[in-house]
Amino acid sequence: MAQDAVETGGGVYTDNAPFVVEAAGAYQIELQLPERLAQTVRPGMAVEIALGGEGVAPVGGKIIAVAPSLDPATRSVMARASIGGAPGVIAGRNVTVTILGNGRGTLEEWPGHFAQLLQDHAITDIMLFGDCRDHHRAALEICREQGVTAYVFEEGYIRPDWVTMELGGVNGYSTLSRDPAWYRALAAQLPPIPEHRKVSSSFPRRATEGFIYNAADVLSRWRYPGWQNHRPWHPVVEGMGWARKLNRRKERRTQALEHGMIEPFVEAQRRDGVISYGLSSYGYDARVAPEFKIFTNVNSSVVDPKAFDPDSFVDRETDVCIIPPNSFALARTVEYFRVPE
Repeated sequence: MAQDAVETGGGVYTDNAPFVVEAAGAYQIELQLPERLAQTVRPGMAVEIALGGEGVAPVGGKIIAVAPSLDPATRSVMARASIGGAPGVIAGRNVTVTILGNGRGTLEEWPGHFAQLLQDHAITDIMLFGDCRDHHRAALEICREQGVTAYVFEEGYIRPDWVTMELGGVNGYSTLSRDPAWYRALAAQLPPIPEHRKVSSSFPRRATEGFIYNAADVLSRWRYPGWQNHRPWHPVVEGMGWARKLNRRKERRTQALEHGMIEPFVEAQRRDGVISYGLSSYGYDARVAPEFKIFTNVNSSVVDPKAFDPDSFVDRETDVCIIPPNSFALARTVEYFRVPE
């Protein structure tokens, strides 16, 4: 059949070849948004609908309108989205719409968007780098509410060359035991430590990657006005500080060698089999002397940071210092620093 006349409501005859008429333009979809998304969804946000079937790509579109007020009866907001015509898209059919957003929301809108994202994709586990930033705290709270497992990783407690990953949080939010005996008992059950392999790194590489990251951050901020960086300074200001610091490396070396600014002074960084120390691109890594003052509250002394009571500390001279829970330790450096005015 080369052509045939068809119209809505017309009959289908068995003597004609079967065919499907697809829309050549775009479809519009009516959405009923729950109250929690009322202030989150805005025109321009990306959406997609899944047509089903293995290997079938979803059809994309965007939000074109959102009702200005909440329906008190349904506690919902109506919205309209536009999607392109594609095989499998049928007018009048109910579909599941995923709102992808455009990354331009605010921190206040983030919790609602993240909660919906977890539900739409049936997410069971997430991973975060760090857990102290505003977006992290909100995400972890929502994960607890929805029963989603969260893993947090961070630069290693033992550095360099290690990364730490814990369930639910790290550092101050870690769920690890505060009892030193727990670690000793667990260590006794572990197999021998495997051969340690260093993770290669260099300052030029880290500087290059940092420059690329911050350049992308600065040049794209106009597109994401709601984004809030966790750093206290603008990347340009921070970069100027690093440039000044690097330019003064030669000056620091001269002051240390000729004017005794650092004694004893190690001209190059050393890290083979030890925690790194010596002059590096970042500055000077000092060493801790084997003399410690470990805080104790056994005597219930008043803690005055400007006038410590000698009874508040226990002196130890050792190569390994174990700090008890709810305590801290004071130490001195091997190097003596004469700070110039």
